[in-house]
Amino acid sequence: MRRATAVLFCLACLPAAFAGEPSAEAIPWITSVGEAMKDAAAAGRPTFVDVWATWCVPCRQMDVTTYRDPEVVARLRGPFTALKVDADAQPLFIERYRVEAYPTALVLDEKGEELVRYAGALTAAQLLGLVDRVAADFETYRLARDAGDRLGVADVLLRVGNPDGAAELYRRALKGVSGPPAGRALAGLYRAEMARGRPRDAARVLERLRKEAPDQVPADLELGTNLLP
Repeated sequence: MRRATAVLFCLACLPAAFAGEPSAEAIPWITSVGEAMKDAAAAGRPTFVDVWATWCVPCRQMDVTTYRDPEVVARLRGPFTALKVDADAQPLFIERYRVEAYPTALVLDEKGEELVRYAGALTAAQLLGLVDRVAADFETYRLARDAGDRLGVADVLLRVGNPDGAAELYRRALKGVSGPPAGRALAGLYRAEMARGRPRDAARVLERLRKEAPDQVPADLELGTNLLP
């Protein structure tokens, strides 16, 4: 059933056109998960993962279009470890990261923790946007993570496009805190809920923020005043 669902998604997510011309250079893909993790850990850099399947049409399209775009090749050759995962050959990886559609792009930190994902075929422009956001914030993320700064990590996840992960961390950070830290967490959770497309949940968070830490309400959050019916 999972494979049938993934096939339907795979065919449906094929974009109308892909950007970029073929490049003489190629992305140095690693096909061993273990080797890729060791490479990323040694270099202290994130891993870009292309999860694909031999029967996935958009996956093959990306191989001859998006992944041959010169800018994409340049981005993935240096700041990232590039890992290609055959879904049918790597069931443990698929289970660990809960991949349910192909292609799926994952960006992991050097310890294998997920930063962001995108399910569906990516154009060159979309992929560049994804990896550029991660590259710009990766050191900030590492510093926050290593310092145990849960809010700092959540802020980065939200900026790179992972509102689900950010929302989870903001909620964890709210346990047992008050004052400015609680206000910051609530403000972040509001933004995460809006990014997740949950305006009513966001409005409830904003209402709580106004009650518990009114001096911590950023001016731009006042836009959510009338979200509740």
